[in-house]
Amino acid sequence: MKRCFVIIAVSVALATAFTIGWLGVQTASSPQQQLAHSHAVDIGFAQFMGIHHQQAIAMAQLMLDGRPTPLHRMAQNIAYAQLLELGEMQGWLRLWGQALKPASTSMAWMLAGDQPPGPELRQYLIECERSPRGMPGLATLADLELLRRLDGVERDALFLRLMLAHHEGGLPMARFAAQQAQEKVVRERASAILLEQAQEVYTIRRTLAALEQARSPS
Repeated sequence: MKRCFVIIAVSVALATAFTIGWLGVQTASSPQQQLAHSHAVDIGFAQFMGIHHQQAIAMAQLMLDGRPTPLHRMAQNIAYAQLLELGEMQGWLRLWGQALKPASTSMAWMLAGDQPPGPELRQYLIECERSPRGMPGLATLADLELLRRLDGVERDALFLRLMLAHHEGGLPMARFAAQQAQEKVVRERASAILLEQAQEVYTIRRTLAALEQARSPS
């Protein structure tokens, strides 16, 4: 019964977010502005942040498998918020006639802004090129399998470390889109994600520090 409820809640969240995304772009642009919809920054952000969100949702759901954890509320909030945002971004892509996933792992869309890349962006793009999946901070399959197998405090600590790296790897992407996306609705969503995940990074760091302090011998 609990699993059915989760599936229904996820389906409703995605359907609602898809509608919000569709309406948001519809009110932001007219059909005559279709070329603006195809701007590389908007499309790249929606595709790559979508991939980013999918992994965060997967990690959060691993923590919601019924085993006891003090991180249940955190994982639940991450899963729900990012499901809504994922549905919204997929709504934009469908409206624009674009694929939900990028054709490659290249982050070259971050070079399509109105200004040349500064030192921080150049460094981030170098880190992206070094990453097997095109973005730094993403957990590996081995990380996810370990998170699935661990239990108790060890699982909690790993989840926090993985989610911290995950969020920190996505913040530059959200910051760039908040400044450079063509569509107002995309800039606003990127700004909201930036604020939301920066707050979560702060909370995760504090929670991880407290957890590690409790584990260390007095």
